[in-house]
Amino acid sequence: LAAVDYKVIFAFQVWGTLVTSLADASAYRIVMDAGLTSGGNPEWNSSSTLATYKTASYMWGGIGPWDAWMGPKSHYSGIFWSGLLAGALLPPVFWVLYKRLGLECCRYVHIPMLCLLAGFPVVNSWYLLILSLVLIFQVVLPRYAP
Repeated sequence: LAAVDYKVIFAFQVWGTLVTSLADASAYRIVMDAGLTSGGNPEWNSSSTLATYKTASYMWGGIGPWDAWMGPKSHYSGIFWSGLLAGALLPPVFWVLYKRLGLECCRYVHIPMLCLLAGFPVVNSWYLLILSLVLIFQVVLPRYAP
C-alpha cells in the first residue's frame, strides 16, 4: 500500500465535514427564506423533503440515537445489539475456520457484504451488484493485485 499520512486524512475528514455542514445549513436557510416550502400542490414544493429533514434533525439532535435505536425502549434495540454482536463474533469464527482448520472457502466470507445482501430491496440487480462486488474485492483483487 502507498504510504499515507494519517494526519492528512484526518484533516480532510474535518475539512469535508465542516464544508458539508455549512453548505447544508446555508441551503436549508435559503430554501426556508425563499418560501419554497409552501404552495397549493405538494408535488411542486419541498414540504415533504423538509419535513423529513426536520424529523431527522430532531431524532439525532433532540432525541438522540440511544432512545431512537439502542435503548431498551426502542423497537430497534434487538436489531442493533444483535447486529453488533454478530459483527463482533462472526469474523473471528470464519478466521479460525480458515487458519486453524484450513477451510479455504472461509477466506472469502465477508460479513458486512452478507448483511448488505439481505438488507436492501430484493431485486435481481441488487443481488447481482453485491455478488459482483464480493467477487471483485474478495477474489479478483487479492489474486491479481496482491
